[in-house]
Amino acid sequence: MTMRLAFDVYGTLVDPMGMSDLLQQDAGGNAGAVAALWREKQLEFSFRKGLMRVYEDFGVCTRQALRFAMATHKLPLSSEREDELMTAYLSLPAFDDSLPALKALKGQYAVCLFQRQLPGAGEGVGPQRSAGAVRGVGVGR
Repeated sequence: MTMRLAFDVYGTLVDPMGMSDLLQQDAGGNAGAVAALWREKQLEFSFRKGLMRVYEDFGVCTRQALRFAMATHKLPLSSEREDELMTAYLSLPAFDDSLPALKALKGQYAVCLFQRQLPGAGEGVGPQRSAGAVRGVGVGR
């Protein structure tokens, strides 16, 4: 019997807090707090909507969470900047140990990656764009 390992891409292999670098132009020294609130609310909104059986695409929850985080910190967010940040979210950086770990597991285990898709995130995009090497390691869906 082949042992299978499954990993959630967001927060396990790629770092949603990587957005804090891009948020510095908007939030300065509060960029980390804005990124953390964005991620917290993204998960909360998705979870709550699921519990209420009011499905919203993960991208919708991500956008709503970004708006919430920026408003909470009293930061302006133009529609153009919102779109820039949402597009940047598709290229989250991989954690330093993600790719070496997956390479070490290759051939020993069947590895599956789970992720929620953001709008416009088809094959080879989403966190795989930055963690593209994750797919390049030869692990599958």
